[in-house]
Amino acid sequence: MNSILFVALPVNLIVDVEISRVRFLGNLVLNLWDCDGRCKNFLFDTQDGLSRALSSIVHSLIPNVRLLESHLQNFATICEADEVVLFERNILVISHSTRTEHPDVHRFEKISNYMKQFKLRCSKAQTQFRSMEIRQANFTAFFDVLITNTYVMVIMSDPTVESAATQMNISVARKHFEKLEVAHMTR
Repeated sequence: MNSILFVALPVNLIVDVEISRVRFLGNLVLNLWDCDGRCKNFLFDTQDGLSRALSSIVHSLIPNVRLLESHLQNFATICEADEVVLFERNILVISHSTRTEHPDVHRFEKISNYMKQFKLRCSKAQTQFRSMEIRQANFTAFFDVLITNTYVMVIMSDPTVESAATQMNISVARKHFEKLEVAHMTR
């Protein structure tokens, strides 16, 4: 098991330790140890940078990450997506496949923050978030559960692709990625 430790004080002065477990890709767990509540202050002070750093750490901990990226690339190609992004359930970016370059290098942090705010509003309204479709003039984004503790976002710029086709592709990909997960767990 892997852990990240946030310590703002000398170890002998620590009074309280809060442990958070981040689950992603079904059965992978990352433990975050927050000593004396400094992590929460740090999170709010530097959320974008920390979100990017934690995403990078989570990405590096994924076994067979190149295989996962290869399957994401195939999925993006099959459904003709501009981009496919995997998020863990707390909306940290796990991995992505980009077929069309995007000028905003901070888009993943922005998307993560938007999705966190949306999930927070859903929980305040006592509703469960499962999926979402956002349609604009120049793109459509589909956000859905892929496998346990993992969301997928599929971004399409082709207006001729029907929503039902993309949703069906996500459903088929869900079954495929579940098989990958089971194959990984049996090794």
